[in-house]
Amino acid sequence: MSERDARSVGELLLEGDLAMRRLLVDAERLDVAELTAALPSLLRAAEEFVGVLPRRGSAPGQGLPSIAPDPSLGRLRAVTDRMERLRGTREWLSSAPPSPQLSAVRDNLLRARDLVVEHHHAQAVPRPDVLADGAAARARVMHTLYVSAHAVVLAARHSALDRSAGARRRPAWRDREVGALGAIQHLAESLEQLAGEEVRRTFPSASRGEWRELPNPSRLRESMGAWEVEARRSLSGNATPADRAEVVRVQGAILAMGRVLLGVAAHQGVIDRDGFRDLVEPSLLEVEARVGEVRGMVQDLATRGSGGLDHRLARAGSEVVLAHTELVLDGTGAASPAVIARRTDLRAISSDVADALPAAVGVLSELGTSLTDPALVTNAVGLQHLINRLERGQGPRLESPMTPWVAPRDLALGRSVPPPDWVRAEIDGAVEAAFRALSVAITASTSVGLGGREHFRDVTGEGSPSALRPPAGRLGLGQGRSPGPADPGVARM
Repeated sequence: MSERDARSVGELLLEGDLAMRRLLVDAERLDVAELTAALPSLLRAAEEFVGVLPRRGSAPGQGLPSIAPDPSLGRLRAVTDRMERLRGTREWLSSAPPSPQLSAVRDNLLRARDLVVEHHHAQAVPRPDVLADGAAARARVMHTLYVSAHAVVLAARHSALDRSAGARRRPAWRDREVGALGAIQHLAESLEQLAGEEVRRTFPSASRGEWRELPNPSRLRESMGAWEVEARRSLSGNATPADRAEVVRVQGAILAMGRVLLGVAAHQGVIDRDGFRDLVEPSLLEVEARVGEVRGMVQDLATRGSGGLDHRLARAGSEVVLAHTELVLDGTGAASPAVIARRTDLRAISSDVADALPAAVGVLSELGTSLTDPALVTNAVGLQHLINRLERGQGPRLESPMTPWVAPRDLALGRSVPPPDWVRAEIDGAVEAAFRALSVAITASTSVGLGGREHFRDVTGEGSPSALRPPAGRLGLGQGRSPGPADPGVARM
């Protein structure tokens, strides 16, 4: 039996928004065919979620209609409908599977819709704070659509440039592909403009109405312990390229947001300010840079044919990132130090963050073992992505121009192939550099009195690490556990 999804409405929306922003960081890896396959269903899910949000004009006993049309989303859907019709006329577009990233955001929206419908109090007129929470939720969704439209623009532009490069004379079918990509880019730009106008009009003011529960003090520590268990379990087994990419992505997020929390602790005088500025912060920035290099390599290898993502790993990664973001984020940006200080016990959090550094060593050790396994094979397309990036920085590594590292037939068929020895050495060197940087950061944190809490390991991985979190209020747009069947009246609408 699968465990219950304990994410609140707000966490589901925030997770989707952050996922779309990550797409822009990795724009060159985007697949325009996959994005256009998923975008229409994402828009429909957004309409369904926004359609059930509390709104003015509800009367006692009326409840909510199944879907209340939103004029702005209707205009966006008209654009995606045109994109879907265009996609149906091109076999190379229509045969592509939907983007897993956009599909995950769609599923989050549908789950959020179900939570709102399940826990809306139909007998009561929505109060002003509930309406404000609903407006913040709608604004978050519009921002997510705005960013996803920009991702399609970037993917279409990049794909068109790839197809236009090379010989001066291209075959007619290639010209038709470039023309279709131009049309997709134009539609995506229209979508981006429409969504952007709505974001500029509503997001800054609406986000101030977001309801937030006070964070559970133990959530961060528990989620980091559960994450370490699941990451090491996944990597020590038959980890897929998608699993490795998720591990290094989440580990990088933990390190970056942990540095923010330590910076706030230093700002508030909880830890040594000079020691943090001179020793700890530079060493943590170096760790982030080195882990970022490993992340780029792992994500290249996961570009295509990455296999499924381990469900327990994904859930633990989601939980630990949300446990951090509920402390450090407001809207789409970082919360002020004063706000973060009000949300948590900075002394306890500083100890938890410092203890995450040796935990990261264990996770990276398992990752390095997985990546340097002599039996490792990876998709040829992903391997070629990595080789291209390495050669851009270091120059060609071919033994002969007539013997490419990845055979063209392997690329065309998307076969699994072993990485060349020099690529394995580059990966091993990047992981080793991350280890060295972590060692320096651990020494620096110890020198200013951080750490000391026994490393949290009392997590079996069975059940949700969210189980001890308190229930959320209103729509739960802030952070907190989504209401369960035994929580009547939790979503106070």
